[in-house]
Amino acid sequence: LAQLVYNDVRVIGHFDIRGWVCVSEEVDLRRITRDIVDSVTKGVCNLVNLDLLQNKLKDVLIGKCCLIVLDDIWNENRNILEALLAPFKFGKQGSKIVVTTRSEVVSKIMGTISTHSLGVLKTEDCSSLFWQRAAVDEKYLNAHPNLKAIGEKIVKKCK
Repeated sequence: LAQLVYNDVRVIGHFDIRGWVCVSEEVDLRRITRDIVDSVTKGVCNLVNLDLLQNKLKDVLIGKCCLIVLDDIWNENRNILEALLAPFKFGKQGSKIVVTTRSEVVSKIMGTISTHSLGVLKTEDCSSLFWQRAAVDEKYLNAHPNLKAIGEKIVKKCK
């Protein structure tokens, strides 16, 4: 859902800069801040000091309407998450930060205005999505029943 919004033509046209960063379980503020700078500038930042990185990000954001997606945040440490958000206070009014997480705690810490909880897909929808992405047609699956069984096991694990 976040990818659909991020890549929508109207969204692209609305924001001066956009960035997408995968955060995951280990929150390394230097790495994430550098990744955000790289993403919004479409370049490579070689700074290693966190303060310098945050100042660089602040400089990039000042006066610009930005959309930043912080994808897959797991860490529920309030201090770390607040430090991660600090440079975003300098973005232009109308800037947005989209956070994807499985944790309601993270959602609350991030000061989420609205939460959109995505439910679990029905088994048949999950299976359809899997086979569509695997780019395997029905004829091939029928000729290779072991492949179909393996795929269905993967689908069960994905739920």
